Amino acid sequence: MSERLSSLLLDELFSVDWNQPKMQHIDDLKLTMGSHLGLVRKRNEDRVASAKIRAANGQTYFAGIVCDGVGGSEFGDIAASIAIATFFSELARTKVAISTYDLTPHLLRKMDDAVRAELKGKGTTTASVILASSNREFVSANIGDSRIYSHGNGPTDFKQLSTDDTLENELKRLSIGDASALNAKGLLGSLSQALGESSRSSKDLKVRAQNNNPKVPGLLLASDGAWKVDSIGFDSIIANSKSGLDSAKRVIAFSNWVGGVDNTSILIIEDCQLIMDTCQKDAHSATGDVKITAWFGETKLIICEQTIFTSSSMEKNKVANDAQQKTKPKRSSPRNKKEASTTKEQIKPEQFKLESMQSSRSRAERPKAEISVDSTQPED
Repeated sequence: MSERLSSLLLDELFSVDWNQPKMQHIDDLKLTMGSHLGLVRKRNEDRVASAKIRAANGQTYFAGIVCDGVGGSEFGDIAASIAIATFFSELARTKVAISTYDLTPHLLRKMDDAVRAELKGKGTTTASVILASSNREFVSANIGDSRIYSHGNGPTDFKQLSTDDTLENELKRLSIGDASALNAKGLLGSLSQALGESSRSSKDLKVRAQNNNPKVPGLLLASDGAWKVDSIGFDSIIANSKSGLDSAKRVIAFSNWVGGVDNTSILIIEDCQLIMDTCQKDAHSATGDVKITAWFGETKLIICEQTIFTSSSMEKNKVANDAQQKTKPKRSSPRNKKEASTTKEQIKPEQFKLESMQSSRSRAERPKAEISVDSTQPED
């Protein structure tokens, strides 16, 4: 099941034109996500996504992820997409009862293995993740220099929770305080680890997960393009914005105003308690079927064990009978609502071949489709 889910998620992630500005607000969750190419780079290698997942172990989870494909690696953007698809699919297939604190590092290592196996060191990525469960656990972890912050009602609630995986911080951990050699070699800010590196195994990945303080009102994930050029300006925007949507818009505008030298992506949760309440409520009403509701770009994607639904703000009146056909979508009829079953003949899992991933970069953004279902299907 995991490989099949990964294939479906990857196909949708690849279909998004990430070089175009993205902003999505999910009001029911008080969640905002945004991503921007910037003004200098030719390709957006950032990926930002969130999902509510009813897993095989009966738990309902919420996951938020920001991945920043490492510049200098050939396929950083593809690495970021693989990492997100792997995290969501592996989470969905989790069958054992396990604490969210222990599950998070396991999922990050699965991401690491998947990126390395498919790209052979030609693409690496950072990852900052938050994972909440219907057991009211809320855990965060990061690999690389995409950051995690707490935020709330004022400047005192805003602080960095994660530690950047950089060479100078590695020296500090080793009690070697002098980073002048790194500065002389131009290595200040260089990453000490990223997902998908070919020189090690996932067992060597240093994962620092942390249980979030239940009193923390909100959480924020951001790629380094959001904070690195002017961290003081970034901090001030988050501390003084009126809402998550306002923060996301201002951060992206500000990062471009100060030069737009890097891709910028951000994910903001305004109310952690609401996220946990939503997971708990969903778990109590669950039927036992695995279900993924994912948001990224301008897309909401729902994957059930036998049914796939996609919707987009761009094409809400289109319906596609078969995702594999290249025919023009037909308009759906409200009088004759069909269920789209994903049999093995209809959808065949991709094998993540590098050639097909490369071709996805030049693929034009295709119209999204909304597949209507009958009234027995719960709405999200």
